[in-house]
Amino acid sequence: MTFAGDRRSMIERRIPIAVVTVGLALGLAGGCGSTATASPSATPTTTTAAQRRDPHGGTSNSMAGMNGMNGMSEMDGMGSMDGSMSGQHHGMEFPPLASRLAAATTAERAAAADLLARTRATLQAYDSEPAARAAGFEPNPNGGRLIHYRNVANRRDDRQLEPEHLEGLVYVRTVAGTLQLLGAVYTVHAGETAPTPGGAIFQWHTHDSTCPTFLVAPGACQDTFRMLHVWTTSAATVVDPWNQSARAAFGRS
Repeated sequence: MTFAGDRRSMIERRIPIAVVTVGLALGLAGGCGSTATASPSATPTTTTAAQRRDPHGGTSNSMAGMNGMNGMSEMDGMGSMDGSMSGQHHGMEFPPLASRLAAATTAERAAAADLLARTRATLQAYDSEPAARAAGFEPNPNGGRLIHYRNVANRRDDRQLEPEHLEGLVYVRTVAGTLQLLGAVYTVHAGETAPTPGGAIFQWHTHDSTCPTFLVAPGACQDTFRMLHVWTTSAATVVDPWNQSARAAFGRS
């Protein structure tokens, strides 16, 4: 009896510990779907020098709730993708494509149309994910349904905004489990100029919290790693191929 009582007492002491452990595990696994809030004493996330140089270099790039092109829901824009976001994306304002095109010069509209056409032509070779791997594109680890593939050699060269030398690709894992190509990623490193041939038709963006805005004005935040997504599916092309919010680019509110 004494042994049984001691054993019951030991079990009762362990139950609260087990509950706390399971609760913590569920909170960590919940990701964007978790309702848990961070502790006020939690250490704030900072952007490292390596992330400023290349936030796509190996951190998480998942986008919660992305369900493929047929039935996408709750696309999180850039969410927690590839480095520190600092919530900048959700408060950004990007004028409608029609107004941007109307305000652009004839040369800027022509340059944007040419870049889009050349990007789409180049991407035809990467509809197959194995073909992208064979060409040197590697998936970022810890990817969710939206997966960025980076080409290290192209990121290290001295070319900017050249479709024939893409720095990255973006695939989505559909509900069927297949990978569908959504578009391309152009990047420039800190110290490099981000070309703006299309004027305000498209803008580069940065995930570096030292830049006051997510969308980068021409010539601004040149000490940060900047990128430009070009969404090339038919749905995105109709809505806005240049919108840096994936949700907005595919017409999702």
